[in-house]
Amino acid sequence: MQSLTRRDFGRCARGAAAVALPAFAGAPIQSRFGGVILGVQCYSFRDRPLEAAIQAMADIGCGECEMNWAHLEPARLRTDREQLRQWRLAVSLDEFERAGSLVRAAGIDPWAYTYNMKSDFTDAEMARGFEMTRALGARAIVSSPNLSSVKRIDALARKYKIRVALHNHSRIAPDAMSTLALRLTRASAGRAAGEKCRITAATNLNFHLHGATSTCASTCTSI
Repeated sequence: MQSLTRRDFGRCARGAAAVALPAFAGAPIQSRFGGVILGVQCYSFRDRPLEAAIQAMADIGCGECEMNWAHLEPARLRTDREQLRQWRLAVSLDEFERAGSLVRAAGIDPWAYTYNMKSDFTDAEMARGFEMTRALGARAIVSSPNLSSVKRIDALARKYKIRVALHNHSRIAPDAMSTLALRLTRASAGRAAGEKCRITAATNLNFHLHGATSTCASTCTSI
């Protein structure tokens, strides 16, 4: 199985193939306002290659970002589930290390990586997402999983010591995260804004419900 080519990688590693850039080769961008750190999801810049997305984040002054698969996985494989799985298992993690170096060289901290671990993921494919996250230098994964995937995700989060934020969507279906989001939102109604809700030791909740941040987004955190 072949590794990711520069073309597949969306040219994100161009200029960094020879030497890995040191962490924060440029001065870190400060995007803290009133004690709150503001960052951006790279998916917002999915209409451009990674280098241009990095430049856009730097231009607007964002010092933290959530890296997204749209800049790291080959577009040609997005409609071929099995080929994408095989690519994930075979790609060199050096490619992810170089991508993380490019982001940090611009003064941006790649704090998290989007990796949506669904019920059709093999254990090896799930574990690979944690390895990719570690190679990027990210400290968390954001995932839109199925409910039936959560136990396996939690076990890997404990093994790799990487936190996972579970992000839902508004689709109401038996195995969808939205179903759990609805239950938790109702259960948390009337609670004090700062109260914490126990989920697991390794898994956070990062819920959006019907386009608006739900109550659980601010009250649920891992303990």
